[in-house]
Amino acid sequence: MIVPIVLEIMDADTEPGASTTGPILLEALLQTLCQGVLFAQAVRYWDSRIEDTLRLKAFVGTLVVLSMLQTALEIYKVWFVTILDHPWSASPLKWTDILLNGVIVVLCETYLVRRCWMATNKKMWILIPLVALTLSIFIVNVFLAIEVGKATGDVTVEDVRRFSLIMDYAPQFEFMQPLRARTRNMPSAKFAFSYWIFGSLALDSIVTTICKYGYA
Repeated sequence: MIVPIVLEIMDADTEPGASTTGPILLEALLQTLCQGVLFAQAVRYWDSRIEDTLRLKAFVGTLVVLSMLQTALEIYKVWFVTILDHPWSASPLKWTDILLNGVIVVLCETYLVRRCWMATNKKMWILIPLVALTLSIFIVNVFLAIEVGKATGDVTVEDVRRFSLIMDYAPQFEFMQPLRARTRNMPSAKFAFSYWIFGSLALDSIVTTICKYGYA
């Protein structure tokens, strides 16, 4: 499920409240809904595409398993934030949703890039730029996961609660938020996030155009 995960994590440096738990709960609900749709499509695929190769069936199965892991992670996030009442930035798994989302996306994009290559009579000048763009987006995604893990690695529940207590009496010290203090000097991560979003948009647009019109 493609959502602005990095921004969500970077803003999650205060104790859970309606402004943070609401979007996380909505995200989990949408994820579980999409998971149900994906299960239905997978069952339909296995029933109707018996002639497909074992490799293609394994590919579909891998995507289903990864989506299940993503849904489980979203449920864990809701539990961590709403039940334990901890900010997501204090979770040791805070970087995994970025990486898992990137793995799912790159697998889907790789399949579509191959479809584009076949639709254009296997023209290499179509394949090479699309593969390069796909790999660059995935590399940026991994970089983002690492940067978020590094920047927020030592932010604990105690740090956030201590800061929230300070803010109750001295709101002028808002700039000292523990997570923002670690992400303020991350221009490379901000650029990477922009590249991830707009690069994915460009790749999706190109792939959709080629698959629809069979550009040759």
